[in-house]
Amino acid sequence: MKLKFQRNYALIALFIFCLELCIALFFHDRFIRPFVGDVLATAGVYCLLRIFDLSKAKSLFSALSISFVIELLQYLHFLEWAGLYDIRWLRTVLGSSFSVADLWAYAIGGLLAVSLDVSSGIRADGGPDPIKRVWSDPDAILLIFAGCSAEFALSKHVDWLFFTGKIPNQPIDRMVSTLSYAQKLLFTDPETRKLHLQQLVEVHAGVGQKRGFQIPNEAFMDVLNMLIFQTIEAYETCFEKLSEIEKEEIFLEFRSIGEGMQIQNLPNTWEECQQWRAIAMQANYSFSHESDKLFDAYKRNLGSFTFGALKFVYKAFLPQKLLNKTLWRTQIFNKSLFEILFWFRRNLIMRSFLFRFLPESLHKLKLIFEAQKHPQIAVMKQN
Repeated sequence: MKLKFQRNYALIALFIFCLELCIALFFHDRFIRPFVGDVLATAGVYCLLRIFDLSKAKSLFSALSISFVIELLQYLHFLEWAGLYDIRWLRTVLGSSFSVADLWAYAIGGLLAVSLDVSSGIRADGGPDPIKRVWSDPDAILLIFAGCSAEFALSKHVDWLFFTGKIPNQPIDRMVSTLSYAQKLLFTDPETRKLHLQQLVEVHAGVGQKRGFQIPNEAFMDVLNMLIFQTIEAYETCFEKLSEIEKEEIFLEFRSIGEGMQIQNLPNTWEECQQWRAIAMQANYSFSHESDKLFDAYKRNLGSFTFGALKFVYKAFLPQKLLNKTLWRTQIFNKSLFEILFWFRRNLIMRSFLFRFLPESLHKLKLIFEAQKHPQIAVMKQN
């Protein structure tokens, strides 16, 4: 396995080392030096291991193992036995006296380090993780909701949505459910994600059995396609332009979900994904009778005024090829206006802008907005 050097963890490890050095030089108390020092020591070892791209679980296990082995050596008086006790720096690094409290400090340090690592949303190479950033921002999720609701309605596979009867009768509820489930998959750990995806595969297989044939692979690909590009669109509107490398990271994250759903013929690279998107725009979307019924259901659920506002968002953010397939092709609300609004949001350090004007008919989206503070917890409340 090829290991990659992760700069951000190196900086954190260096910072912890400096703190440990200060503690060793200036603190001679009974709490900070013995307890806080041991907490930081394990956290520092965890970060050192993460520098070389080891997984969180392996880094935690290794950091705790190293810490516990050192404490065991203290218990066995290893330095005295080896005749090394008089070497001051070695005595400082390995310690000289065993304490059960030290074991607790190591455990706290390891668990604290991995917890902060999981929840921080900071990538190993520095900078915020685009996936976590966009899927925990209220305005970004609202834009993803708007884009996905339009793409769902225009998909040529929208007839599958009508088979259960839930989408046309409760379109907003079902859309919120879809987005919250996607968010849950993005924020959860790989093993839990795998279990959820297996359950999803079984549910889809059951729907296919009831109808008499399985949901087309192409339909799953289009939904994945939609989530990838609406995520990118929302991020670039709310925050800043993404590099091609960052776009590829988003693509690969969703591709892993597609693999878990057993979707066939997935693109392997970001370039292939863009080609796939261009082909899908032309071949897999149209304004059908089902589309008309679904947009009517949106209007019925949201009310005329809110649906009118949603159409303005469509005209600003839908790809032109999709917009040309609708009955409202004029871009009255240009995307640049939204970009100006979000420029003010960024510079005024506002947490959300669109969310402040969210009508009561969209109150269920607030379930997803809880993710802005506790993404791992909030998404699970919806299941």
